[in-house]
Amino acid sequence: MVNVKLRVLMTPEGRLAANPVPIEGRASMKALSLMQSAISGLQACQPYAMLPPDRYGEWKVLDLSFTPRD
Repeated sequence: MVNVKLRVLMTPEGRLAANPVPIEGRASMKALSLMQSAISGLQACQPYAMLPPDRYGEWKVLDLSFTPRD
């Protein structure tokens, strides 16, 4: 199964601080497509208002895994 793991840096306001960076996954056209879709989705859904501001230290850097089912 194709999977991709992205490192996501967040601002205290719940926005992406930078473009997500791939940290795990196999090099293939399917993985590249999955990564591009995941990044587009992450960008489109911000701000992430459900993230508690008082716990920013816990979510300022997130390693998120994606599969085609996501």
